[in-house]
Amino acid sequence: MREIAHGLDPDSAVGADGADGDPDGDGFTNAQEFAAGTDPRDATSGLRLEVMAGDGSRLRFQAQAGRSYTVRVRTALGSGTWQVLRSIASQPTAGIIEVADPGADAVRFYQVSTP
Repeated sequence: MREIAHGLDPDSAVGADGADGDPDGDGFTNAQEFAAGTDPRDATSGLRLEVMAGDGSRLRFQAQAGRSYTVRVRTALGSGTWQVLRSIASQPTAGIIEVADPGADAVRFYQVSTP
């Protein structure tokens, strides 16, 4: 079980070990960390998107082995439809993924997700 692999109690539905718990205090719940393939007991482990401005924007994140990802973009933070910027197929090993955004001349908001 994934809970045991991360030192959590699989019988606990609430508290630090529950789905909504955040034992490492990184702002991601246990459920979010399990979905992303990151470690709920390591505050440095989380699905974070880094945006590097310059000549267009480049986006970077740490991908986990065996996970696929979707990077989305929209022009307003609180409204509008998220448009797929790039879909990334699962990789056999973990590593850094970089995505270029050719439309980054305007204000843009990004998200990365894994099913």
